[in-house]
Amino acid sequence: MVPSSAAIAADTADVRSSLRGLGLVPAPLFPTTVPPRLRASDAQLRGTERFTVTWDRGTEDGLPIGFVSFGRGKASQLRSDLATARARGSHPRRVRIGSRRVWRLCGHLCGFEWHEQSYTYFSLGIYYKNDAGGDLVARDERTLLASLAPLVGS
Repeated sequence: MVPSSAAIAADTADVRSSLRGLGLVPAPLFPTTVPPRLRASDAQLRGTERFTVTWDRGTEDGLPIGFVSFGRGKASQLRSDLATARARGSHPRRVRIGSRRVWRLCGHLCGFEWHEQSYTYFSLGIYYKNDAGGDLVARDERTLLASLAPLVGS
């Protein structure tokens, strides 16, 4: 889990700026492209060196629409999450997104994880409305991951 004591931002540009301002080494990977479904979403940053960014799609008729989270955690997180998924009867598989080979894991939520820069990077989410099979959220996660680049400069 990522500590919740760090900066919180209101949109993707604020999150990008906040992460840059931390001066992390190595510079964290961060999406250069946000899918259309997430562009108008609130983005929230939690953590510092190990962080989570969550794009919350809000509510409709008082019910949550869904969210996508992206971040980096401890290097051991991938091993632990693979073991947990397998113990629950899931069958994680390797897939290619851009130049990266990542794990597709499903449990309560589905997402992608991989090891890079001595961290476990991840993207996971769920859309509660109009995405029973999880295809839309997976497409948005893939869009984020395909556009990753180190967050350097100003």
